[in-house]
Amino acid sequence: MNNLGSRLEKRMSEIEGNVEKRLTVKFNTVINDRVKGEVAKLKAEITTEVSEYKDKVETLEKSYAEIVTSKCDRTDQKQNLNIIVKNLPVEQRENTDKTFLKSKVAALIKDGLKLANVSVKDVVRKQTYSGSNKPGIVVIGIESLEQKKLVLKSKKVLMNSAKYSRVYIENDIP
Repeated sequence: MNNLGSRLEKRMSEIEGNVEKRLTVKFNTVINDRVKGEVAKLKAEITTEVSEYKDKVETLEKSYAEIVTSKCDRTDQKQNLNIIVKNLPVEQRENTDKTFLKSKVAALIKDGLKLANVSVKDVVRKQTYSGSNKPGIVVIGIESLEQKKLVLKSKKVLMNSAKYSRVYIENDIP
């Protein structure tokens, strides 16, 4: 009977050991499966959020690039239609009468260059450097590129004019 009891005890110990091992393996596999499932869900969520943020960043970059290019295009267009006039004499009426300089430039174009169909959009006289006795340059905005080309082609005529012989016209290059 002692032998039977020891065998029973040994067999029960083996069963308990096997049950513990099996339970440990089962728990490990269940826990691993659950953790893997949760990690996969989190990865999917993170991937979705990252792709949404990438799309937003790309959209912002595109809109920023469009804004920058449109601003540069407008600035370039404005500068492409500008002409610089040097040595145009300054008169005191320019300070008080805002249209006087524009009419003076229109007279330069019509009388000096002999161009009747060129229209001036805007005129600005830049200040001279301190200590300089030369008049400031005049920036003239022309309506179209064709008119600007006409003015630049006929600027040589000013050399033969008594009134405008010291006046020079140049392209406004940025």
